Amino acid sequence: MNTGYDLERIEDWFGASRYRNDGGYAGVAFDNPFGTSLLTSEVFYFEGSGNAAVSSLRNGAKPIAYYDSGGVFAFTYEFGDGRVYYQAQFHLLENL
Repeated sequence: MNTGYDLERIEDWFGASRYRNDGGYAGVAFDNPFGTSLLTSEVFYFEGSGNAAVSSLRNGAKPIAYYDSGGVFAFTYEFGDGRVYYQAQFHLLENL
């Protein structure tokens, strides 16, 4: 997808209407999401630039994490009887 890709056709159930390229540091939007020990003062992800992100969240979408440049790294959105969880990406750690 290219920067600014229009997601309006799926925003009703997905919860966001724009795809964007973003990157840099990502941190959580509030302390202890999903019962984790992550705090808003911590960076939990870093990856240069040109990474997946979304913007223009619908009412009711709950941001979980942002890139420092403003794109949404992760969010949840409830629709009907379901819930969407979106996360830009993740890395598998080889030494675990």
